[in-house]
Amino acid sequence: LGRLNASANLVMDNWEAALAYKKMMHKNIVVFRKYHPREGDLWNLLTPEQWHEGMRAYTDPRIVLYCLNEPSTYVLKADMEKKIKWLVRTIELFGSEGNSLVVDNVGTGHYEYSWFTDDDKWSIVEPLFAALKKYPQMFWGAHEYFSYRGLEIGNGRVGRHAEIYKHLKARGFEPPLLLTEIGCDQIDDTGKRGWRHSMSENTYVSLLTDAQRSTWLVPYIKGAMVYSYGASTTEWESYD
Repeated sequence: LGRLNASANLVMDNWEAALAYKKMMHKNIVVFRKYHPREGDLWNLLTPEQWHEGMRAYTDPRIVLYCLNEPSTYVLKADMEKKIKWLVRTIELFGSEGNSLVVDNVGTGHYEYSWFTDDDKWSIVEPLFAALKKYPQMFWGAHEYFSYRGLEIGNGRVGRHAEIYKHLKARGFEPPLLLTEIGCDQIDDTGKRGWRHSMSENTYVSLLTDAQRSTWLVPYIKGAMVYSYGASTTEWESYD
């Protein structure tokens, strides 16, 4: 990892490793994700204060903490409002202490664009981007996966960030973005999931490199993390 000197790395569950990587690559971004089975809707389980307290043992201003994982954005306005209010309060709790988060970490194909184009729906999500602007050490997170069919930039998966940021810039916001998961994932019912089930290693590397040199080469993307290295269960072996 030190030789690769990647701009950003994500560590799941192993706090000691996250600290060690940050010491080795002190100028680069290290994200720590503490897995929780309800990461997709923590706001329905814990208060911001409870999550803040529960993460105290993993808080270090040098490390970016991962907050939420792949919440749906194809939801009712009331559900989105609840999530946004939870995130804003959580950002305030950590940000006031000088700590960093990468929040949302929405899945491939999210956000649904109308949250940025429809004024009524925008009024619900705007507080999140105002909070990210208030605490510049914070990041917004997203996942972008291609498939066995290739990058297909512009099909709503890889490169979706460009359309979203076009609308965000028009609203006066451009939060620093981390692609906290990138790689190859399933797109249909062919059974082709991660790259090992979908393509050769050379093709996989070529697609990642092509995206890095094209759609991901924009100022607001501060790092992108390949999913994954060191699969802990057989479920994720084809991504490893």
